[in-house]
Amino acid sequence: MICCEPDKKSHIKTIIDVSHLISKAAKILESDSTCLTPYKSANSLERLAFGMERVKSEKAGKNLSIVGWIGKEESLFFWEQNFILVAQWFRQFSEFTELPMDVKMEILQSAWVVWLRLERLAETVEYQKKHVLGKNVFAFAEGSCMNIEELEVDVSWCTNYSFGQIKALMVPDINNFWRHPVEVLFKLYPTNTELNFMLIQLCLSDAQKKVSLEIRDVIEKLLDIQANNLHDYYIRKMKNPHYSGRLAKMMKVVQLLEADARSQREKVRLAKVFDVFSFEFSHPEMFEIF
Repeated sequence: MICCEPDKKSHIKTIIDVSHLISKAAKILESDSTCLTPYKSANSLERLAFGMERVKSEKAGKNLSIVGWIGKEESLFFWEQNFILVAQWFRQFSEFTELPMDVKMEILQSAWVVWLRLERLAETVEYQKKHVLGKNVFAFAEGSCMNIEELEVDVSWCTNYSFGQIKALMVPDINNFWRHPVEVLFKLYPTNTELNFMLIQLCLSDAQKKVSLEIRDVIEKLLDIQANNLHDYYIRKMKNPHYSGRLAKMMKVVQLLEADARSQREKVRLAKVFDVFSFEFSHPEMFEIF
């Protein structure tokens, strides 16, 4: 592609300013989270699970719209809606809220896309279990879904190349990126507590690779706390002391998505090296994957 049409490389970039999202997220993370759940005695993992159950109850019975077209407006709306959604989830994570603001923002900007990926896959499984979605339809944004094989994408606003030329770069393989992880999650069918543990593992382990040694130690403590909370959940609530096999399956999902993230980051890095895109973000650390 680059060799055949080098004149389409984008040397001059349009800046997409996302500083307003950073400000919104900071206000969310600064706000008091004690009113979000009535279960004051629960540990942080249980409170996250309660919050997720509340959100699922609010969604129950609502119709899903099908997204058939994605262009600039849809992309910008998707990024804004979901970045704020993930900030609201982190706000309910009590040990996370005690971190310095710069650390919280660093983790949020690094981890929001991988959080979203796991959450949307799990939501797809929920809908498939209820026979709401077919095998080729996946949860997309809040209240919507998409059929990957029928989705139309306008890339004229972000590159000089056609969608056909950069499809392999922008659209991952449907089997590896969508169908396989959904099948794995479908068999596992995690509870809300297990899913939130997986979200924490995925987000913090991903962020841990990019931060300073001091912050890595802080993150390691958070992961240890959640491991203890999960142990307590299995022993006290599920009455299941022999949960190692189930935990191994959960971590297999996390590792699968970590591998996906590494692959997507490499694609984005190459796209930047070869000036495939005609825009840059004001905060590129937010969009190492998109």
